[in-house]
Formats: sequence, structure tokens, C-alpha cells
Amino acid sequence: MDTIKDRLIILRTESGLSQRQLAERLNVSTSTYSRFETGEREPLTSHIKKIAAFYNVSCDYILAISDNRDLKCDNPLIANSNERSLIKKYRQLDTYGQKAVDTLIDIELDRCTEQGDADRSNLIQICYISAPVSAGFGDMLEDFENREKMYVTYTEESRKADFMLKVDGDSMRPKFSDGDYILIRKQPAVEVGQIGIFAHNGNGYVKKFGGDRLISLNPKYDDIMVNGDAICFGLVLGIADVVK
Repeated sequence: MDTIKDRLIILRTESGLSQRQLAERLNVSTSTYSRFETGEREPLTSHIKKIAAFYNVSCDYILAISDNRDLKCDNPLIANSNERSLIKKYRQLDTYGQKAVDTLIDIELDRCTEQGDADRSNLIQICYISAPVSAGFGDMLEDFENREKMYVTYTEESRKADFMLKVDGDSMRPKFSDGDYILIRKQPAVEVGQIGIFAHNGNGYVKKFGGDRLISLNPKYDDIMVNGDAICFGLVLGIADVVK
């Protein structure tokens, strides 16, 4: 029986495109798309929809649910009137509202399915990335939605966070210590003086942004001159209270 990766390979082979060419059209990195075809990573729903639209086939075909490529064969959402009303309201929410609803649903599902666990009503799940400070750092952050999730205490900072990283080293002491889990809100830039997550020359950094440099809070470390060629992945919101 075909799998998702089999269907992706079939369609791309028929199109005559390379992985790089297709990745550009789908607006994902070549390495990310390559992992779709090797089965190392399963495409997100948003990726499935883009791929199906590009090839003009049904999502069910991409997902290997059906052998019929006709767009009409996609299974409609089966919902009662109350569910349809909730879906309509959900679609009217902004990104923040939808994230809040998604978080509440995840918490309630865990409460219902993990009988005997400690009370998790004051907790929130956030994606954790054990990203190495080396080449490939940026690609791992791009892929944060598909990573491990960890429970942290629900706070003003954690509810705004998109993912977490673990501090490696003492360059940001006294604010952050080695081993601290830090909360990150994904955004393409931070203001001068704010602490962000950056990639520069293939390495990842937690640093204060200084315009033309990345600054360590620990004075024993020199500034890293970037001259505008550092990539920002997000703003550091604070330290997470991780519940293991």
C-alpha cells in the first residue's frame, strides 16, 4: 500500500521537477521537503493543502487514503449543527484567539485521556526544540511545529510563546543560566536592546540585539559583529517553568 512519501515521489516524478524546484514553489526549504519524501517528517496539514493545490489533486490522494485523484473525492467534514457553529466561530477568531482555543483543547484532551495524572489545569504545552548550535540550526527552528511538546506553567509569557529552547553556556548570565528553558515568540526581527534568537554563519545564538552586533550579557564574552547578515527567529519572552 502506498504511503504519503510514495505519493509525493510519484507526483513529483510525473511533474519532472527536482526536489529543490518543488520546494521553491511550495515555499519550504529543500531539506524540509526532502524529509517529506524520505518519511523522516510528515507534512503538516498546511503543506498537504499546498501540495494538493499545486498538483490539482485531492488531499485524500496525497494522504494515501484514496487512489482517486479527483478533487471531488475529498471527504467532507462530518459535523452536527453544534459542531458546525463552533467551527464557524473558530474561523472568525484571529491567530491569538485560535491559538488559545487550540491550547485549551490540548489540555482538555490530556485531562480526559490521562486518568490519574496530576491536575494540569494550570499548564500549557509548548514545542521544545533541542536545536544544536551548528549548521542546520535555522532549519530546525523552521520546523518547530512538528517537534516534541513539553508542559510548562501557564503564565503571561508562556501563553504568548511559540516554542522553547534550552540555554547552553553562561554567556547570558545573570539573566539566563546554562540549562534554562527559554520561551520564544516567533518573529522575523527584534528591536535594539531586546534579546532574541539568531543564526549567523551557521551557528545559533541567544543574544541581545545591538543593531550591528549580537551582545552577551556576561562581560567575559566579546560582541559578535553581524552587520545586518544575522537571521532573527524570535523574541525571548522569559524563562519557562517546565513540568516534567
